Amino acid sequence: MVTSLLYYRTPSTKSSDVADPRSLPSAQVLEFTQPDRVLEGVSEIYDNLIVKQVSVNQTGVRRLFNRDDGMKRRDFTIDGRLEKGSLTANVNKLIDFRTRLQRDDDHPHGIIGFLSGNSTNFSIDPNATAGTPATLGLMIGNTTIGYTGRIFRRLMFRATLHFGGEHETVSVV
Repeated sequence: MVTSLLYYRTPSTKSSDVADPRSLPSAQVLEFTQPDRVLEGVSEIYDNLIVKQVSVNQTGVRRLFNRDDGMKRRDFTIDGRLEKGSLTANVNKLIDFRTRLQRDDDHPHGIIGFLSGNSTNFSIDPNATAGTPATLGLMIGNTTIGYTGRIFRRLMFRATLHFGGEHETVSVV
């Protein structure tokens, strides 16, 4: 069974104080485990900031110049479902996560973290230590919560997480 976590950090639960997000207080963690809380999908949107400039010289030669100004955005979307049995507590956690101030002095790029059980490429942990603010983090941009179907057995949700901070460049050899 693959477990994923959506969680938040506070000044008293920095990564130097609680290294493993699984050890955070239960109110700060929404754990996705089978069969009650299922994470059904994770996707990433990454945009480069490419600026296009057009130039025409006096003889009529046209040129198009592309300039790479770095990263424009990196967003994650997580989709899941919550079974009716533990619904109220889990929905209340999602509501608490999204209405909470999304940054603090120790986590200027976002207090939200995500641990993907399937791929470390999707895992982001706000990495603040004692005296050093985090260099990355996530903020909840929006959430959608609702249900489909005639029989109310499970609730579907979607959350968009906005990345902030230093993005590591991966070199493929």
